[in-house]
Amino acid sequence: MKSKNLVLIGISLLVSLVLIELGLQFYFQNKTLNKYLQLNNDVVEFYETYHNKLHHLKYFEGHDSNYNDHKTDLLFKTIYDKELPETLLFQGDSWADQINHAEGVDLLLKQFGADNNLNVINAGIPSFAPSPMTVQLQVLRQDFNFKPTYVAAIIDQTDVGDELCRYASKLEKEANGHLIAVKPENIYSKEIFSTQRYLENQKIMRQDALGLTRLYHMLALRLDIREHKQKKRCGWNEIIRPIAKDISEEETRAFQETIQGYIDEVFAGNEVKHLFLISHPHRGHLDVFKDENYKNYTKALYESVVQSHEYSDKITLIDFSENFQQRYSSFNINEIFREDDRASHLSNTAYLKIFMPEILQNITNELSDE
Repeated sequence: MKSKNLVLIGISLLVSLVLIELGLQFYFQNKTLNKYLQLNNDVVEFYETYHNKLHHLKYFEGHDSNYNDHKTDLLFKTIYDKELPETLLFQGDSWADQINHAEGVDLLLKQFGADNNLNVINAGIPSFAPSPMTVQLQVLRQDFNFKPTYVAAIIDQTDVGDELCRYASKLEKEANGHLIAVKPENIYSKEIFSTQRYLENQKIMRQDALGLTRLYHMLALRLDIREHKQKKRCGWNEIIRPIAKDISEEETRAFQETIQGYIDEVFAGNEVKHLFLISHPHRGHLDVFKDENYKNYTKALYESVVQSHEYSDKITLIDFSENFQQRYSSFNINEIFREDDRASHLSNTAYLKIFMPEILQNITNELSDE
């Protein structure tokens, strides 16, 4: 009787394991249930390749299946391309990325490209700053054969904090000091653009292995991360601190070096005729928002670098703090910035009606002077 019970228990365990395995296999192979399968393998490989050089690309943990047809949108987006000899390239952080989301801006740029015989590319990626922009430009030239004629770079107020906190410890340089990569966050990081955990889960999910084996690896990874998780180092207060409060001379020099390196990289390509460096104040820079009262301004930190650069005659500074009230005279102050946005992004209307047309007018002026 005892041996029969053991046999029954053994059979029950075996059947249970088989059923669990079948259930796991169904889950791991079902694109509807398993969010990690919603992106194609080549999209995940593309992200992994370039995030190892650029710290991060566009945020894709929302599993946006649109990237399956346009994986390069993770790195840049083509606005207007007629294979023309000259190209306008936008770079920057979320202020540049807003080109892709603010209604009507893409149409404005398409028309601008058509009117001026320019291809238009937007390579803006949230939280980018001069260092990742520098390496991104290398990648666009080397891997995608981009040869921009005009570069418009939006240097946001948060770029200083991003450089000092987020990227300073991640820079990989050659012996001569030439920047070649901005390394990504490690798997234990809690930073906003830490995607290593997601990528590791992707590898596990796509293994050619038993479902039980993959489940074990996922649980082991989760426990390992929980045991070694790190404290977040670059919260909002630290990112905005160099602008809102104080910045040391050493930090100022460090930021200036990133601007110097970026400008050097832009003109490393002999095809570049002109660089436009764009700055815009945040709420805290305006007298009307006295409760914030920011102390420093990005352009003031890098203007001397531009003035002393050998290509200074090919660089235009577009500063929206100059004649701010006149520029936005048709706007109520609360209509300029997005409501409750601590990063002071522009409203889509202000972006479309004032910000982008002003940039394009400066580019048009340069084109007409040639």
